[in-house]
Amino acid sequence: MFSTEGAIGFMMGVGNVGSYLKERNDGNTFLTRDAGLTWIEVAKDAHQFEFGDNGGIILLANDEEPTDIVKYSLNYGNTFQEVTISSQLDGGKLRVNNIISEPYGSSYSFVIFGIIYGGTKDAEVAAIHLDFEKVWSRLCQLIKDDPSQSDFEVWSPTGEMTGDEHCMLGQQVQYYRRKADRECHSKGIYEAPVTLVKACQCTTEDFTCDVGYIRNSSNACAINPGYDAMPTCKNGQLKYSSGYVKVKGTKCVGGLTLDAGKVESCATSISFGGWVGIFAVVLGISFGVSYTVVRMKRGGRIRLPVDDDVLASTMNNTRNWTERSGKLLRNSMILLMGVVEIGLAKVGDVYDWVRNGYYRSIAGYMAVQDQYTDVDLEPDSSLLFEDE
Repeated sequence: MFSTEGAIGFMMGVGNVGSYLKERNDGNTFLTRDAGLTWIEVAKDAHQFEFGDNGGIILLANDEEPTDIVKYSLNYGNTFQEVTISSQLDGGKLRVNNIISEPYGSSYSFVIFGIIYGGTKDAEVAAIHLDFEKVWSRLCQLIKDDPSQSDFEVWSPTGEMTGDEHCMLGQQVQYYRRKADRECHSKGIYEAPVTLVKACQCTTEDFTCDVGYIRNSSNACAINPGYDAMPTCKNGQLKYSSGYVKVKGTKCVGGLTLDAGKVESCATSISFGGWVGIFAVVLGISFGVSYTVVRMKRGGRIRLPVDDDVLASTMNNTRNWTERSGKLLRNSMILLMGVVEIGLAKVGDVYDWVRNGYYRSIAGYMAVQDQYTDVDLEPDSSLLFEDE
Protein backbone atom coordinates (compact mmCIF):
# COMPACT_ATOMS: atom_id res chain seq x y z
CA MET A 1 0.00 0.00 0.00
CA PHE A 2 1.05 3.57 -0.65
CA SER A 3 0.21 7.05 0.57
CA THR A 4 1.80 10.46 1.07
CA GLU A 5 1.66 12.98 3.89
CA GLY A 6 -0.25 15.55 1.86
CA ALA A 7 -2.93 13.14 0.58
CA ILE A 8 -4.90 13.03 3.81
CA GLY A 9 -6.94 9.83 4.12
CA PHE A 10 -5.86 8.46 0.72
CA MET A 11 -4.12 5.12 0.15
CA MET A 12 -3.70 2.87 -2.86
CA GLY A 13 -2.76 -0.76 -3.14
CA VAL A 14 -2.82 -3.87 -5.29
CA GLY A 15 -4.87 -6.79 -4.02
CA ASN A 16 -7.94 -8.91 -4.49
CA VAL A 17 -11.30 -9.64 -2.94
CA GLY A 18 -11.26 -12.98 -1.15
CA SER A 19 -10.18 -14.90 1.92
CA TYR A 20 -6.46 -14.77 1.09
CA LEU A 21 -4.03 -12.55 -0.83
CA LYS A 22 -3.05 -13.75 -4.29
CA GLU A 23 0.07 -12.96 -6.31
CA ARG A 24 0.49 -9.31 -7.36
CA ASN A 25 -0.09 -10.07 -11.06
CA ASP A 26 -3.41 -11.68 -10.15
CA GLY A 27 -4.63 -8.59 -8.32
CA ASN A 28 -6.33 -5.32 -9.22
CA THR A 29 -5.76 -1.72 -8.08
CA PHE A 30 -7.80 -0.30 -5.19
CA LEU A 31 -8.22 3.13 -3.61
CA THR A 32 -9.43 4.30 -0.20
CA ARG A 33 -10.42 7.88 0.66
CA ASP A 34 -11.15 7.26 4.35
CA ALA A 35 -7.83 5.88 5.64
CA GLY A 36 -8.63 2.25 4.83
CA LEU A 37 -12.15 2.02 6.23
CA THR A 38 -13.65 1.36 2.78
CA TRP A 39 -12.03 0.51 -0.58
CA ILE A 40 -13.06 0.78 -4.23
CA GLU A 41 -11.55 -0.86 -7.31
CA VAL A 42 -10.24 1.81 -9.68
CA ALA A 43 -8.44 -0.32 -12.30
CA LYS A 44 -8.06 -3.89 -13.44
CA ASP A 45 -4.57 -5.42 -13.18
CA ALA A 46 -1.71 -4.26 -10.99
CA HIS A 47 -0.60 -0.64 -11.49
CA GLN A 48 2.11 1.74 -10.39
CA PHE A 49 0.57 4.83 -8.75
CA GLU A 50 1.39 8.24 -7.34
CA PHE A 51 -0.45 11.14 -5.67
CA GLY A 52 -0.08 14.81 -6.57
CA ASP A 53 -1.64 18.12 -5.52
CA ASN A 54 -2.42 16.72 -2.04
CA GLY A 55 -4.51 13.88 -3.47
CA GLY A 56 -6.22 16.04 -6.12
CA ILE A 57 -4.25 14.23 -8.85
CA ILE A 58 -3.92 10.43 -8.98
CA LEU A 59 -1.70 8.86 -11.65
CA LEU A 60 -1.81 5.18 -12.70
CA ALA A 61 0.34 3.14 -15.11
CA ASN A 62 -0.02 -0.58 -15.87
CA ASP A 63 2.53 -2.66 -13.98
CA GLU A 64 1.94 -6.03 -15.66
CA GLU A 65 2.82 -5.39 -19.29
CA PRO A 66 4.30 -2.67 -21.53
CA THR A 67 1.88 0.18 -22.19
CA ASP A 68 1.65 3.51 -23.98
CA ILE A 69 -1.29 4.81 -21.90
CA VAL A 70 -1.28 6.54 -18.51
CA LYS A 71 -4.48 7.06 -16.50
CA TYR A 72 -5.16 10.01 -14.23
CA SER A 73 -7.96 11.30 -12.00
CA LEU A 74 -8.71 14.87 -10.95
CA ASN A 75 -11.65 14.10 -8.65
CA TYR A 76 -10.31 11.73 -5.99
CA GLY A 77 -10.62 8.63 -8.16
CA ASN A 78 -14.32 8.95 -9.00
CA THR A 79 -13.44 8.95 -12.71
CA PHE A 80 -10.22 8.39 -14.67
CA GLN A 81 -9.04 9.74 -18.02
CA GLU A 82 -6.27 8.50 -20.31
CA VAL A 83 -3.26 10.21 -21.86
CA THR A 84 -1.14 8.60 -24.63
CA ILE A 85 2.67 8.68 -24.37
CA SER A 86 3.44 6.70 -27.57
CA SER A 87 4.80 9.80 -29.34
CA GLN A 88 7.79 9.73 -27.01
CA LEU A 89 8.45 6.00 -27.44
CA ASP A 90 9.09 5.91 -31.23
CA GLY A 91 6.66 3.10 -31.91
CA GLY A 92 7.42 1.12 -28.77
CA LYS A 93 5.71 0.69 -25.41
CA LEU A 94 6.98 1.37 -21.92
CA ARG A 95 7.36 -1.29 -19.23
CA VAL A 96 6.84 1.02 -16.26
CA ASN A 97 9.10 0.44 -13.26
CA ASN A 98 8.28 3.46 -11.10
CA ILE A 99 6.47 6.80 -10.88
CA ILE A 100 7.98 9.54 -8.73
CA SER A 101 6.89 12.99 -7.61
CA GLU A 102 7.56 15.40 -4.77
CA PRO A 103 7.73 13.31 -1.54
CA TYR A 104 4.85 15.07 0.26
CA GLY A 105 2.46 14.57 -2.67
CA SER A 106 1.77 18.27 -3.28
CA SER A 107 3.42 18.71 -6.68
CA TYR A 108 1.83 18.93 -10.15
CA SER A 109 4.74 17.14 -11.86
CA PHE A 110 5.44 13.41 -12.27
CA VAL A 111 8.27 11.40 -13.85
CA ILE A 112 7.58 7.90 -15.18
CA PHE A 113 10.57 5.52 -15.43
CA GLY A 114 10.70 2.31 -17.45
CA ILE A 115 12.22 0.28 -20.27
CA ILE A 116 11.03 0.62 -23.88
CA TYR A 117 9.82 -2.53 -25.63
CA GLY A 118 9.75 -2.46 -29.43
CA GLY A 119 10.15 0.44 -31.85
CA THR A 120 13.44 2.13 -32.73
CA LYS A 121 14.40 2.57 -29.07
CA ASP A 122 13.88 -1.04 -28.02
CA ALA A 123 15.49 -1.96 -24.63
CA GLU A 124 16.38 1.66 -23.89
CA VAL A 125 15.65 3.22 -20.49
CA ALA A 126 13.18 6.10 -20.63
CA ALA A 127 12.02 8.86 -18.27
CA ILE A 128 8.83 10.66 -19.27
CA HIS A 129 7.76 13.89 -17.57
CA LEU A 130 4.07 14.76 -17.09
CA ASP A 131 3.01 18.22 -15.87
CA PHE A 132 -0.55 18.92 -14.66
CA GLU A 133 -0.03 22.54 -13.64
CA LYS A 134 -2.38 23.91 -16.32
CA VAL A 135 -5.28 21.49 -15.97
CA TRP A 136 -6.91 24.04 -13.64
CA SER A 137 -6.70 27.79 -13.92
CA ARG A 138 -7.01 28.79 -10.26
CA LEU A 139 -5.92 27.97 -6.75
CA CYS A 140 -8.41 26.64 -4.24
CA GLN A 141 -9.75 29.05 -1.61
CA LEU A 142 -10.04 28.15 2.04
CA ILE A 143 -12.99 30.07 3.57
CA LYS A 144 -13.38 28.94 7.17
CA ASP A 145 -16.30 31.28 7.90
CA ASP A 146 -18.39 30.00 4.97
CA PRO A 147 -17.90 26.23 4.46
CA SER A 148 -20.42 26.14 1.59
CA GLN A 149 -18.34 28.58 -0.49
CA SER A 150 -14.99 27.14 0.55
CA ASP A 151 -13.15 24.78 -1.79
CA PHE A 152 -12.17 22.69 1.23
CA GLU A 153 -14.08 20.37 3.50
CA VAL A 154 -13.38 19.23 7.04
CA TRP A 155 -12.62 15.50 7.29
CA SER A 156 -12.01 13.30 10.34
CA PRO A 157 -10.46 9.82 10.34
CA THR A 158 -12.48 7.19 12.12
CA GLY A 159 -12.03 3.62 13.20
CA GLU A 160 -15.78 3.00 13.37
CA MET A 161 -17.93 1.75 10.50
CA THR A 162 -20.99 3.56 11.88
CA GLY A 163 -21.82 6.41 14.23
CA ASP A 164 -21.08 10.10 14.43
CA GLU A 165 -18.11 9.78 16.80
CA HIS A 166 -15.32 10.03 14.23
CA CYS A 167 -12.65 8.78 16.61
CA MET A 168 -9.23 7.30 16.02
CA LEU A 169 -6.98 6.16 18.90
CA GLY A 170 -9.35 7.77 21.37
CA GLN A 171 -9.36 11.22 19.77
CA GLN A 172 -11.40 13.16 17.26
CA VAL A 173 -9.15 15.19 14.95
CA GLN A 174 -10.18 17.26 11.93
CA TYR A 175 -8.31 18.02 8.68
CA TYR A 176 -8.90 20.28 5.70
CA ARG A 177 -8.85 18.70 2.25
CA ARG A 178 -10.15 19.80 -1.13
CA LYS A 179 -13.71 18.95 -2.08
CA ALA A 180 -13.78 16.25 -4.75
CA ASP A 181 -15.81 18.28 -7.28
CA ARG A 182 -13.81 21.53 -7.09
CA GLU A 183 -11.65 22.28 -10.15
CA CYS A 184 -8.71 24.04 -8.55
CA HIS A 185 -5.18 23.41 -7.34
CA SER A 186 -4.77 22.95 -3.61
CA LYS A 187 -0.98 23.23 -3.62
CA GLY A 188 0.16 25.49 -0.80
CA ILE A 189 -3.22 25.35 0.98
CA TYR A 190 -2.60 22.08 2.82
CA GLU A 191 -2.82 22.52 6.59
CA ALA A 192 -2.08 20.38 9.60
CA PRO A 193 -5.02 19.10 11.67
CA VAL A 194 -7.55 21.85 12.33
CA THR A 195 -7.88 21.01 15.99
CA LEU A 196 -8.23 18.26 18.51
CA VAL A 197 -12.00 18.30 18.82
CA LYS A 198 -12.26 16.11 21.89
CA ALA A 199 -11.11 12.96 23.62
CA CYS A 200 -13.40 10.00 22.97
CA GLN A 201 -14.71 7.37 25.34
CA CYS A 202 -12.99 3.99 25.25
CA THR A 203 -14.60 1.41 22.97
CA THR A 204 -13.68 -2.14 22.00
CA GLU A 205 -11.37 -0.74 19.30
CA ASP A 206 -9.16 0.82 22.00
CA PHE A 207 -8.30 -2.63 23.40
CA THR A 208 -6.34 -5.61 22.17
CA CYS A 209 -5.59 -9.04 23.63
CA ASP A 210 -3.06 -9.38 26.43
CA VAL A 211 -0.05 -11.70 26.19
CA GLY A 212 -1.24 -15.30 26.13
CA TYR A 213 -4.76 -14.43 24.92
CA ILE A 214 -6.29 -14.73 21.43
CA ARG A 215 -9.59 -13.81 19.79
CA ASN A 216 -12.17 -16.58 19.88
CA SER A 217 -15.11 -17.19 17.57
CA SER A 218 -17.06 -14.43 19.36
CA ASN A 219 -14.19 -11.96 18.81
CA ALA A 220 -13.53 -11.86 22.57
CA CYS A 221 -10.06 -12.30 24.06
CA ALA A 222 -9.77 -15.81 25.54
CA ILE A 223 -6.75 -17.49 27.09
CA ASN A 224 -4.61 -19.43 24.66
CA PRO A 225 -4.77 -23.19 25.39
CA GLY A 226 -1.64 -24.26 27.23
CA TYR A 227 -0.82 -20.78 28.55
CA ASP A 228 -0.73 -20.47 32.35
CA ALA A 229 -1.65 -16.87 33.19
CA MET A 230 0.14 -16.40 36.52
CA PRO A 231 -0.77 -13.23 38.44
CA THR A 232 2.03 -10.81 39.25
CA CYS A 233 2.66 -9.37 42.71
CA LYS A 234 3.81 -5.77 42.45
CA ASN A 235 3.63 -2.94 44.99
CA GLY A 236 1.60 -5.09 47.35
CA GLN A 237 -1.04 -5.96 44.74
CA LEU A 238 -1.66 -9.31 43.06
CA LYS A 239 -2.96 -8.50 39.58
CA TYR A 240 -4.88 -10.95 37.40
CA SER A 241 -5.18 -10.27 33.66
CA SER A 242 -8.63 -9.67 32.22
CA GLY A 243 -7.36 -10.80 28.84
CA TYR A 244 -7.34 -7.24 27.47
CA VAL A 245 -4.86 -4.36 27.39
CA LYS A 246 -5.24 -0.89 25.91
CA VAL A 247 -3.84 -0.27 22.46
CA LYS A 248 -0.58 1.63 22.79
CA GLY A 249 -1.09 5.28 21.94
CA THR A 250 -4.82 5.50 22.53
CA LYS A 251 -5.95 8.65 24.36
CA CYS A 252 -9.47 7.51 25.20
CA VAL A 253 -11.02 8.35 28.56
CA GLY A 254 -13.94 6.75 30.37
CA GLY A 255 -16.20 4.31 28.57
CA LEU A 256 -15.32 0.61 28.61
CA THR A 257 -12.75 -0.77 31.08
CA LEU A 258 -12.02 -4.14 29.51
CA ASP A 259 -8.48 -4.15 30.92
CA ALA A 260 -9.65 -3.98 34.57
CA GLY A 261 -8.75 -7.41 35.95
CA LYS A 262 -9.18 -8.73 39.48
CA VAL A 263 -6.78 -7.26 42.06
CA GLU A 264 -5.93 -8.81 45.43
CA SER A 265 -3.54 -7.84 48.18
CA CYS A 266 -0.23 -9.68 48.32
CA ALA A 267 1.34 -7.47 51.01
CA THR A 268 3.70 -9.39 53.30
CA SER A 269 2.58 -9.73 56.95
CA ILE A 270 4.31 -11.21 60.06
CA SER A 271 2.27 -13.42 62.37
CA PHE A 272 2.13 -13.07 66.17
CA GLY A 273 4.45 -16.05 66.54
CA GLY A 274 6.93 -14.37 64.20
CA TRP A 275 7.00 -11.22 66.32
CA VAL A 276 7.52 -13.34 69.47
CA GLY A 277 10.47 -15.07 67.85
CA ILE A 278 12.09 -11.77 66.79
CA PHE A 279 11.62 -10.35 70.33
CA ALA A 280 13.15 -13.49 71.86
CA VAL A 281 16.24 -13.22 69.65
CA VAL A 282 16.76 -9.54 70.47
CA LEU A 283 16.27 -10.19 74.23
CA GLY A 284 18.63 -13.15 74.22
CA ILE A 285 21.44 -11.22 72.48
CA SER A 286 21.01 -8.30 74.89
CA PHE A 287 21.12 -10.63 77.93
CA GLY A 288 24.23 -12.38 76.66
CA VAL A 289 26.12 -9.12 76.09
CA SER A 290 25.08 -7.76 79.50
CA TYR A 291 26.08 -10.95 81.33
CA THR A 292 29.52 -10.93 79.70
CA VAL A 293 30.13 -7.31 80.68
CA VAL A 294 29.10 -7.93 84.32
CA ARG A 295 31.33 -10.97 84.62
CA MET A 296 34.30 -9.02 83.29
CA LYS A 297 33.56 -6.18 85.75
CA ARG A 298 33.35 -8.47 88.85
CA GLY A 299 36.53 -10.42 88.24
CA GLY A 300 37.43 -13.58 90.28
CA ARG A 301 36.39 -14.51 93.83
CA ILE A 302 39.88 -14.33 95.50
CA ARG A 303 40.84 -10.95 97.01
CA LEU A 304 44.51 -10.11 97.82
CA PRO A 305 45.65 -7.23 100.00
CA VAL A 306 47.03 -4.33 98.01
CA ASP A 307 48.25 -0.87 98.92
CA ASP A 308 46.21 2.27 98.31
CA ASP A 309 47.98 3.29 95.06
CA VAL A 310 47.42 -0.11 93.51
CA LEU A 311 43.79 -0.11 94.69
CA ALA A 312 43.15 3.36 93.19
CA SER A 313 44.71 2.33 89.89
CA THR A 314 42.61 -0.82 89.81
CA MET A 315 39.42 1.14 90.48
CA ASN A 316 40.19 3.63 87.69
CA ASN A 317 40.85 0.82 85.25
CA THR A 318 37.62 -0.88 86.26
CA ARG A 319 35.64 2.35 85.85
CA ASN A 320 37.11 2.97 82.39
CA TRP A 321 36.35 -0.57 81.34
CA THR A 322 32.78 -0.27 82.60
CA GLU A 323 32.22 2.91 80.60
CA ARG A 324 33.63 1.39 77.43
CA SER A 325 31.52 -1.75 77.94
CA GLY A 326 28.39 0.38 78.39
CA LYS A 327 29.05 2.25 75.17
CA LEU A 328 29.71 -1.03 73.40
CA LEU A 329 26.43 -2.46 74.71
CA ARG A 330 24.49 0.64 73.63
CA ASN A 331 26.02 0.71 70.14
CA SER A 332 25.43 -3.02 69.76
CA MET A 333 21.76 -2.57 70.62
CA ILE A 334 21.41 0.30 68.14
CA LEU A 335 23.13 -1.72 65.42
CA LEU A 336 20.99 -4.76 66.17
CA MET A 337 17.73 -2.80 66.00
CA GLY A 338 18.85 -1.22 62.71
CA VAL A 339 19.57 -4.66 61.25
CA VAL A 340 16.15 -5.89 62.40
CA GLU A 341 14.42 -2.87 60.85
CA ILE A 342 16.22 -3.31 57.52
CA GLY A 343 15.42 -7.01 57.59
CA LEU A 344 11.73 -6.36 58.09
CA ALA A 345 11.73 -3.89 55.20
CA LYS A 346 13.24 -6.54 52.92
CA VAL A 347 10.88 -9.32 53.96
CA GLY A 348 8.44 -8.33 51.21
CA ASP A 349 11.15 -8.57 48.54
CA VAL A 350 12.27 -11.97 49.83
CA TYR A 351 8.68 -13.16 49.85
CA ASP A 352 8.20 -12.13 46.20
CA TRP A 353 11.47 -13.79 45.22
CA VAL A 354 10.56 -17.07 46.93
CA ARG A 355 7.03 -16.97 45.51
CA ASN A 356 8.17 -16.36 41.94
CA GLY A 357 10.77 -19.09 42.31
CA TYR A 358 8.04 -21.45 43.42
CA TYR A 359 5.87 -20.60 40.42
CA ARG A 360 8.84 -21.05 38.14
CA SER A 361 9.51 -24.49 39.57
CA ILE A 362 5.93 -25.68 39.07
CA ALA A 363 5.12 -23.87 35.81
CA GLY A 364 8.47 -24.05 34.07
CA TYR A 365 8.62 -20.31 33.37
CA MET A 366 8.10 -16.97 35.01
CA ALA A 367 4.95 -14.93 34.68
CA VAL A 368 5.35 -12.04 32.22
CA GLN A 369 6.31 -8.95 34.18
CA ASP A 370 4.63 -5.61 33.56
CA GLN A 371 7.70 -3.70 32.43
CA TYR A 372 6.29 -1.92 29.41
CA THR A 373 7.14 1.77 28.88
CA ASP A 374 4.52 4.11 27.46
CA VAL A 375 5.54 6.02 24.43
CA ASP A 376 4.12 9.48 24.21
CA LEU A 377 2.62 9.84 20.73
CA GLU A 378 1.89 13.25 19.32
CA PRO A 379 -1.78 13.63 18.19
CA ASP A 380 -0.75 13.61 14.55
CA SER A 381 -3.07 11.20 12.80
CA SER A 382 -1.28 11.83 9.49
CA LEU A 383 1.21 9.18 10.65
CA LEU A 384 -1.52 6.65 9.80
CA PHE A 385 -1.05 7.36 6.13
CA GLU A 386 2.74 6.98 5.69
CA ASP A 387 4.21 4.47 3.25
CA GLU A 388 4.08 0.91 4.37
